[in-house]
Amino acid sequence: MIRRASHFTLVVVGVVTFGVTALSSVAAAGLPDEQWSHTATGDLGYQGIVINDALNRGTKVDMFSLLTAHIDTPVGDFVCSSTSATNCAGAKEYNYFAILPPCVSAANTDCIVGISAYRDGSLLGEGTYKETLYPDHLDAFQGDSSLLIPVPSEPSIWSIPAAAHSKGSDYLISVGLNGRTSAKNPTPPSAFFTNIYAIEKTNFASGADATRGFGKYGLACEQQSIDAKGAKSPGVVVGQVPIVQCGNLLGKIDTAGAPTCLIAYDAQGHCLLRDPLDTSITLRLTVRLSHEINGWIHGRLANPDITLEPIASGGQKVTIAAAPLRVPVFAAGDLYTKLPQTLQTAYAEVGGLSAGKWGTANADHATGPIVSRNATAEPFPYGSDSINELKLWLDYAGNKANAAPTTWSLRTLDDREMQSASPCFKSGSGLKGIVATNSTTYSDGPPEFTDGTLSYQVASPHFLPDGATAFKGTYNLIMRSDVARCLYKFSSAPVEAKIEVISDSGINSVATTTVNERNGWINLSASNFEFSAPKIQVKLTQQPVSVVAPATNTATPPKLATKTISCVKGKTLKKVTAVKPFCPVGYVKK
Repeated sequence: MIRRASHFTLVVVGVVTFGVTALSSVAAAGLPDEQWSHTATGDLGYQGIVINDALNRGTKVDMFSLLTAHIDTPVGDFVCSSTSATNCAGAKEYNYFAILPPCVSAANTDCIVGISAYRDGSLLGEGTYKETLYPDHLDAFQGDSSLLIPVPSEPSIWSIPAAAHSKGSDYLISVGLNGRTSAKNPTPPSAFFTNIYAIEKTNFASGADATRGFGKYGLACEQQSIDAKGAKSPGVVVGQVPIVQCGNLLGKIDTAGAPTCLIAYDAQGHCLLRDPLDTSITLRLTVRLSHEINGWIHGRLANPDITLEPIASGGQKVTIAAAPLRVPVFAAGDLYTKLPQTLQTAYAEVGGLSAGKWGTANADHATGPIVSRNATAEPFPYGSDSINELKLWLDYAGNKANAAPTTWSLRTLDDREMQSASPCFKSGSGLKGIVATNSTTYSDGPPEFTDGTLSYQVASPHFLPDGATAFKGTYNLIMRSDVARCLYKFSSAPVEAKIEVISDSGINSVATTTVNERNGWINLSASNFEFSAPKIQVKLTQQPVSVVAPATNTATPPKLATKTISCVKGKTLKKVTAVKPFCPVGYVKK
């Protein structure tokens, strides 16, 4: 439910843990699904896949505030501490990720107002801000209001004692804005994202390369240069092309079965661990933004309720209330020669399916002849390519998830995801709608509108990690009423809807559905349906408006009775007939 009141080069280096020859569930190690990590063999000839929502940029908590500048002459990209820093002043274009700080006063914008927790509609308690992770991060930068670049911070820890989880009452909140701007054309942020995690502090260190800051600061980026042969060197080197090199070495803390570090919380690289969120608790987050949210939002949220309120400065106060969802993680792999023929055929091409599109872990060995390849595909969780790639692996992996961590996140859909969307979904300003699902993979963009039907494809393993419990799907579509009327050419009369969940075999699956329209928004949901790859279809209808013609009186008026009288004047006699007869002047009634 929604309510309304009145170009830089980013090279990411990843880590794969080698020497472990199996993919297993974290349950075997007694760890919660939130601390699952991917372990794969280091043998040559290996081909695998991981689909994990936490790897998606919009939900990566270790993507910290970063400002870069693109220069045309000489061409290159630079890490910036401000828009006036050396190599950054006067740049053609600036790109930024800005994590928002807590609000200090009621006048602040681009900040977090607060968080609270509810159960069954009743307030459990308000959250209290505790601390911000390493405010001296090596990529910290200054905002620039003239270019509409927000003042950044880093993820912050909040405590909600009345909503304690299994390891305490601390929550990590990461709310951010992404954008591209220039002095010639100052442009507000184009993307908005939010993540909330239940966390615990540990004394574990990530074991990352402290000499470069990687690992000590999550996803840290540094200035490098690249020569004509592709060799990279630290810093800016005369005659070479400047690039921004980012490294994320926050992987496993120790060996197989050890917990995964969510993020480092200090300069010594000590780890925050991610713990389960209580799915019976609704978390209500409020932020103030200097500009309104535009476009569409995708969420890992149960029954989202979003309120948008204009503020005096021209921005927007946004309140998001939702419970978390369990989102399955899928991973599988083996030596190429041991895979079934369907998978061998799919990955026979150098680089394989998504290895050539979205990238792989262990990228240095992801291409080349099969016998010398070691590749783990990491497709995005969205899009038909990712859905089809997952479906290729499901039977081989027993159609079950490796983990199903609880997740509370949302992000605006980017331009690539909106390319094929209906013009009604893209025209005009403001938030148009929200799609939320717990599926491992899902359609890119908002639902596809074809022949009067809104269709949305999802795909997930059929079973949870135990291999026996069926995973139940959820889907929420919240759409502005005027957007729906644009699609269907409806009038302002009430809209009705029919929701169907069609299974892989074309059968209408059993699901719980709800539909309502209020406060200018249409809210639709489907839940309790099963996977592997159902399609959710929504068709809106509107009863014709009956126009009643004004009543006309066609009855024959009743005939009135008449009478006749005789009138005389001297010797002259006249007879007068009428309803009310009377004698002419000079005549008298006889």
